[in-house]
Amino acid sequence: EDAPVGRAPLGRRTALALYALGSLSNGYCVNLRGPALPELAARAGVHVHTLGPIFAVAGVGGLVCAIPAGAMLNSKGMNPHHVLSLGLIVRVIGIGLVPWCRSMSALCVISAIQGISMPFVGIALRQAQVAVFGLKSASVLSLTMACFGVGSMIAPLVYDFCRRYVGWHWFTVAFCGPAILVALNAVVCLVLPGPPIITKPANAESKGESAPMKRDGRFWLLVACLSIYFFAAVALEVSWGNWLYAYVIAEPRHLYTPHGAALLTSGLWMVFTGARFVISAVSVWAKPPPILILGQLMCGVALWVVLQKPDSANALLWGNFLMGFGIAGAFPQGIALGRQVVELEGLAQACFEIGASAGAGFGPWMVGELQHRFSTQEPLIFPYSCLAILLLSTILLLPSFLFRRLPAADAAAAASLSDPLLSEEEGRELPHATSEEQLFDDRGA
Repeated sequence: EDAPVGRAPLGRRTALALYALGSLSNGYCVNLRGPALPELAARAGVHVHTLGPIFAVAGVGGLVCAIPAGAMLNSKGMNPHHVLSLGLIVRVIGIGLVPWCRSMSALCVISAIQGISMPFVGIALRQAQVAVFGLKSASVLSLTMACFGVGSMIAPLVYDFCRRYVGWHWFTVAFCGPAILVALNAVVCLVLPGPPIITKPANAESKGESAPMKRDGRFWLLVACLSIYFFAAVALEVSWGNWLYAYVIAEPRHLYTPHGAALLTSGLWMVFTGARFVISAVSVWAKPPPILILGQLMCGVALWVVLQKPDSANALLWGNFLMGFGIAGAFPQGIALGRQVVELEGLAQACFEIGASAGAGFGPWMVGELQHRFSTQEPLIFPYSCLAILLLSTILLLPSFLFRRLPAADAAAAASLSDPLLSEEEGRELPHATSEEQLFDDRGA
């Protein structure tokens, strides 16, 4: 007989709340940097467009640590919550010390620390969700990524509130406040038990279930295609989200005041968040390729609107909203596309994180350098550079569609996502399981 497996120690509602909070703080910390660029440049005594290297070193930090983070999560018996706590603790250092950075070198060091935290937080969050929610993890991933958008939406508003209403310590409050919340999140992750480590029983194939895809040439080809696509998709998202504030308040057009720029940036992430909730619901019956193509088209229309009327605040407003909707589905639907044929395990996600980290570093660095060198000759270099990144991401996305066919077992798994995410029973702790086989069959872990 199979050896008994004890009660799973972490309830699904508790897990969902923990991962949603982690994603929210992730989005807040990542997108607090954009509105702060002008102040960071003033404190360091440099021009705002010369801050591109801080994005590059953050991307390098993520690149260097992506594989170690994935390897740690692939280690037998490793608790994803411990890896998540490690990333959050590193992030506390990277966020909390920003107000004391008074030189370009200090900003680069602190940005590298922030970049190091990214793969530990991102991969551990996704890996834990897959472990806890099993076949329902695709919907949960979309939901928690929407919480990332909520944090992104709040960040510029809180920053603007501190700038306008807090005293001369406003910049310290804007960064140290979220650092304290991230520290509390890290403590919670350490205290709560981790998700159950469940392996598929040896006789699963005899019951008509397909084994996970082997790491053959097809596996690595798909992982490579998606990783390169994530490079360009995240480059567009981070470049537009971080440089938008500085672009709209820049002379001579000065389309928005700093307060209006904060509202515009928050509006971007508001639409981004709403779009992810919509995509989470639509993805129950719609496949990833059409959602991804629609997103690329909306980004193209957004940039066309901005370029047609560059001196119009209303055109920029509508283009910004279209951009928020267009970029929302790139990452979750890209993962869903890969999930059809690739098991979401630590190594594959580490490769995705490498592509995303490289894009998050290279994209805004390139846009900043282009603005620094050519903004006087071509004031629209910002939207034009984003258009170039969009065209690159579209070209890199197309090869991934060759892997769109679902195996029978995966089709059944996708169909199961139409079930409610959390039933009354699943909101409590997982029930006793008499064997690995029963726990696997009941929960799809």
